[in-house]
Amino acid sequence: MLRTIVAVATVGLAPKLLVAQAASDTLAHIAFTNATVIDGTGAAPVAKQTIIVNRGVIEEMFETGSRKLAVDVREIDVAGKFVIPGLIDSHVHVATDPAGGDANAPAMLRLALLGGLTSVRDMAGDAIVLRDLAMQSKRADSDSPRLFYASLMAGPSFFTDPRTKASAHGGTPGDIPWMKAITPSTDMKLAVRAAKSTGATAIKIYADLPADLVQKITTEAHRQGMKVWSHSTVFPATALDEVEAGVDVISHAIYLYWAAIPNPPMHYADRVPPRSAYDSVPPDGAAMQDLFAKMKAQNTVFDATLSILPRFEAATGASFGLVDPKRAAQWAYDVTRAAKIAGVTICAGTDGRLVGVRDSMPALHGEMELLVTRAGFTPLEAITAATLNSAMALGSASTLGSIAPGKMADLVVLDADPSADIRNTRRVAFVVRGGVIHRRGR
Repeated sequence: MLRTIVAVATVGLAPKLLVAQAASDTLAHIAFTNATVIDGTGAAPVAKQTIIVNRGVIEEMFETGSRKLAVDVREIDVAGKFVIPGLIDSHVHVATDPAGGDANAPAMLRLALLGGLTSVRDMAGDAIVLRDLAMQSKRADSDSPRLFYASLMAGPSFFTDPRTKASAHGGTPGDIPWMKAITPSTDMKLAVRAAKSTGATAIKIYADLPADLVQKITTEAHRQGMKVWSHSTVFPATALDEVEAGVDVISHAIYLYWAAIPNPPMHYADRVPPRSAYDSVPPDGAAMQDLFAKMKAQNTVFDATLSILPRFEAATGASFGLVDPKRAAQWAYDVTRAAKIAGVTICAGTDGRLVGVRDSMPALHGEMELLVTRAGFTPLEAITAATLNSAMALGSASTLGSIAPGKMADLVVLDADPSADIRNTRRVAFVVRGGVIHRRGR
């Protein structure tokens, strides 16, 4: 039986009515036949495949016609279409908007799912809102991507940032479980335990912390079973400090520069490099190669967030705290290319608006395009960044991120071949999230 979910998008998000059609019985067997499968591992597309889904999980995959389907299987023929894993945006913020835009979060998440996102990694915000959204996203019939989120830790000086007040839900920034000021006297065991109690998957290390405190946070978070996600420079701690501390993911190509500079600023607010900054550190030079070797050895995932760079390229003067924003943007593209060549695992995150204003499609499609057009990825490598590698960033690669028996049935069915043109990831026919089919209204 099919049921129809009708959702009117919030004003400003999309101008039209959207309809998601979903199979109401997630326990039923489904066979997607005659699919061309791009499994997320980087392997070449494989034609004429049948994907068997049972109870929301991929049960098996085999060549169409090589065996009979069970009598209780509902067959959906996807001949001529291409199937990739559900996309994962590994850097979003859905509960940090000081202007109150977070009221649109459920509608934006719904649009994101219809555009191919089946999971997102939220990089800290109002944990009360995030916990509610995450709990709703766990339901089998949810019309949202699965949501994983972080609690934030930073030095006391950071908590004058106005975004922290917006995310404090009436509490005091720096003195609440999901937004904690860390000092040498902090009881780290209690701080991490409180952060974990919010339902967070990870600690986000953000700003104004030295290397020794990054190490203490990371050690205790891992001891308590939490992931650690960090800015690639925390000021004064650099990416090199963070990788040596054992953080799981570092974010932002633009900040890797500081790993090659002696005496970086002590505070995030002072992160203004000199005019010649990005000319003095070759993106593929010895300092970056040393960092990449350590990242590869530690299995540190790199969240490059190229989507923020077009804003830098369009800037003039000292916008974004950079004397030469265009040069900085090019350096970030180039250092991402160098990291990829060095064998670093790179995921795909956007750190901006979750969906576009014009087409209401997830911004992650644009991130994949930038990986291909500006950072030297092949389309298959970009798809892996947005699927399996992003699942690694979540710590969920055993269940998400690729098309394989035993993994969640998160699939995006496309009308055109994304391995030939990465822009074809936008050609979404329908989305499968945990065995439930969702379609965008026409």
